[in-house]
Parts: sequence; C-alpha cells; structure tokens
Amino acid sequence: MGVTVAADLTDSQRAQMERAFWMQNQQSLVYDRLVSHKLAVDGVTTNFPEYGKLAVATTPLTDGTILASTDLTDTPHILTPAEYGKVTQPSMLANLTTSNKARVAAGRVIAMNSAETQNVLGYTALAASTNIILANDAASVGAIDANDTVQDRDIKDAVAELAALNAMRFPFEGMPMLAGGVHPYVADDIRNLDNFIEASKYAAATKLISGEIGSYAGVRFFETTGNVVNSDAGSGNVDVYTTVIFAMGALGKATSLAPHIIVKPNGADPQDRTMFVSWYGVFVYGIINQSSLYAIKSAASLGANV
Repeated sequence: MGVTVAADLTDSQRAQMERAFWMQNQQSLVYDRLVSHKLAVDGVTTNFPEYGKLAVATTPLTDGTILASTDLTDTPHILTPAEYGKVTQPSMLANLTTSNKARVAAGRVIAMNSAETQNVLGYTALAASTNIILANDAASVGAIDANDTVQDRDIKDAVAELAALNAMRFPFEGMPMLAGGVHPYVADDIRNLDNFIEASKYAAATKLISGEIGSYAGVRFFETTGNVVNSDAGSGNVDVYTTVIFAMGALGKATSLAPHIIVKPNGADPQDRTMFVSWYGVFVYGIINQSSLYAIKSAASLGANV
C-alpha cells in the first residue's frame, strides 16, 4: 500500500522525510552561513543594535586624575519576521509507481525551495545597500552596457572602502577576508581576472563557503542563483547584476520559527489519495550595518546584453 496521508507514515518514514529536508536545506543555504542571527520570540520585532565607535584615545592620561567615561551610542535596526512557505501534493499513484520514493523526493524538492527562497531573501536584503559601485565607471545603472562587466578595480575599490570603514572581516580559517556573493554569470567574469585564485587551489584543510568559486583581492566569492537578475535595467536592454561584498555584521536574520517540513493529509480528498508536503517558517533578513557592505552593479559577459 502506498503512503498517502500523514497518518500512514511510520516514525522512521517521517524521520526520513525530515532528514531529507534538513540535509538538502542545509546543503543549499548560502547567505545564512554569513548572517548575524537572533531568535525573534513570538514573532515580535527584533532589534539588532549597531554600536558606534569610541574616539581614539591619543591624549596621555594624567596621574591622579580619574578618566571621564564616554557613553555608548547605538543605532537600532528593527527587523519584523514574516511568514514564508510552499506546498506540494504527491499522489498515491506517484507513491505506488515509485515504490514510495515520491514522498522522499517531495521532501527534497520542498527543502530546495526553502533554501532557494532564503538565499533570494538574504541577497535581496544585501542588494538594497546604499553603498554602490558602478562597474567600469558606468555613469548610472541605466547606462550600464555590455562592456561594463566587473573589473579588478571595482572589487579593489569595494575592499578599500570597507577597510576605510573598519569593517570586520570574517575569520575564515584564521585568514580574515570579506565575502562576496555573485550570480554565476558574473562569477565567470571574476574567474577571468588576473591573479584570481580558484577554490580548488586552496590549502587542503580550507572549509569552503557553499558555492565558493575562489578568492580575489581579499574577498572569498561564492556563486548563487539567489542573486536575482535585474532584467533589461541597463542601456539597450542589458541585464544588470548586483554583486554584494560584505563583512561581519552586514546582514541580520531574525527567526521566530525556523523553516521546517510539514506533512498533512488532504482532508478534502474522501479517498485519501493525496497528502500535502510543505515547508513553513517565520523569519526576516535585513541590513544591520551599511558600513560593512558594498554592492557592485554590472553587466555580465554571459548575460543577456541586447
């Protein structure tokens, strides 16, 4: 008999679907590995305070004089979680004809959708940065043409700007570096820059970011289709891509309920031939420190440039 409703699932079958969801979801998440994460209790708004720096202490202390204290200042960054999810509906026939593999596949497909959704939302938050570099000295986003792909100086300018802002780099294996999220088409242009280091040439013990392609100018780049294309936004209908280069504390995520798999019977089906397999979560992404982030707007050699 095929598995058709939640009540038909044994504990081991439930565990198999949950494991398939968790493994696929974790393997496919990208930006989540680089966020400042907070639990948002009961779905309420969550504050990620950004504390201002103290002035450097260049004046020698005077013996016998008590040093006056300096108040900390903070800028609140409020994030309010929202509901997200997706539902699919494998049938009894699909389970029967695949020896019940359809239910496991449904778990994987749902997990992939959960991860891809989170990747897009994380990227979308970062792409809204007001710190922008236009590739190849383009005059504006609307003026970007097919020749305005990411150049070495664009990346180096972003790195220099973040260094001037004292952005705190990620402590990757003891080698502090920035992170860079790119669309696969932009990744192809970056790979062709002189002195780009392929991830395959890293030291053997280096733990890679999901989707990592390599490093350049102090940035470890990873590619993801979560970096959504801004179609026809450039000159002559050239597609525009946003590459995000960021440091620790740039991106925040508040979670009230972590994305998870749900398997339920279709109560409207009198013959119990279908069940619902879905994912559901309550969370939100947002920029919590603009001084730790730059966005590069560019075309891509492999992109739609007409």
